[in-house]
Amino acid sequence: MDEELAMRLHEEEKVALERMQRDRAAQEEASNAALTAKFDDVQARMDADALLAARLQEEEREQFSIDEQARFLVETIAERKRFFATQRAEQIRNKPPTKTQIRNKMITFLKNMGRFTYNQLKNKSLEEIQKLYEREQKWINDFVPIDSEVVKDSRKEDDAEKEELRAYLDIITGDDEAVNVESLATKYLIVD
Repeated sequence: MDEELAMRLHEEEKVALERMQRDRAAQEEASNAALTAKFDDVQARMDADALLAARLQEEEREQFSIDEQARFLVETIAERKRFFATQRAEQIRNKPPTKTQIRNKMITFLKNMGRFTYNQLKNKSLEEIQKLYEREQKWINDFVPIDSEVVKDSRKEDDAEKEELRAYLDIITGDDEAVNVESLATKYLIVD
């Protein structure tokens, strides 16, 4: 009986093992089928997206008709012309002036600010005109109006110097002698 029981158990285990293998194979097949279905779904979406992108690009190309493309090209060319014209103008501005331009500027300055006429200046050389120009510039730069702060400050300094000289005279002479202060108000060169 033990042998029969052992055989039955062996048969039942064998049947159970086969059933488990079939179940496992069915599960693998089901999961493979699910993965294949997902892959097919993703692939279908990618294909649909690619078709949509191609259709949108085609519509976009159709939007730019020949006239619009020509207008866009003309605008691009005009923009490049403006850019290069700006660069050329900047290069011209950055060039140093020629001798003739410098001479003309100095002549214009001397006519307007100085007391010269064109006939007086037209036969002079660049060096002569430059000397006249520098002399006029110096004269204009050195000019100080009468009521300016510089003149007032220099008057104050002169008064302060006179007071200081009077103080020195008082110290030197003392109170014993009377000194004529007005004669010392004029400045003379004193050498020790």
